[in-house]
Amino acid sequence: MSGVPSPGRQAWPAPRPSCHAVVIEDDAVLLVRRAGEPFRGWWGLPGGAVELGETVVEALKREVLEETNLDIEVERFLAYKDAVGRDPETGAIRHHYVIMFFAARRVGGSLRAASDAAEARWVRRDQLPGLRLVPDLPALLASVWPEAVSGGGGAVPGAGPPGP
Repeated sequence: MSGVPSPGRQAWPAPRPSCHAVVIEDDAVLLVRRAGEPFRGWWGLPGGAVELGETVVEALKREVLEETNLDIEVERFLAYKDAVGRDPETGAIRHHYVIMFFAARRVGGSLRAASDAAEARWVRRDQLPGLRLVPDLPALLASVWPEAVSGGGGAVPGAGPPGP
């Protein structure tokens, strides 16, 4: 091996773990409007990348607190998906996240957007169809929160099996 990265892998040498919380309270789900790319302005679950030395649970608690000012307790693993973005012209990998989703519950704090969230709020089921949701979020919510998204249903494409 020459030590030279293979084409398409120079900028992103390995998949990066990411974790997101599904927090449902009083028939509303906690969502954040993304302030940065990818999907700036779209609504998604609070969460983000796992930093070196952090456990996934530590990262999830930190990310939710940073984005929403809420403390959570992680309850269980729900699903995962791979998010691989490629340059349309060169095929080079722009990003590769292994995104893990966990059920969680609020244990403290008062909701306010912070960090890389432009907005944070509780969203009722009937409000979901009017929001621009990140890809695959409707399917995920429908699988863990029945009838959450009208016309939704099924599992997250490429998702792993639910945890215990």
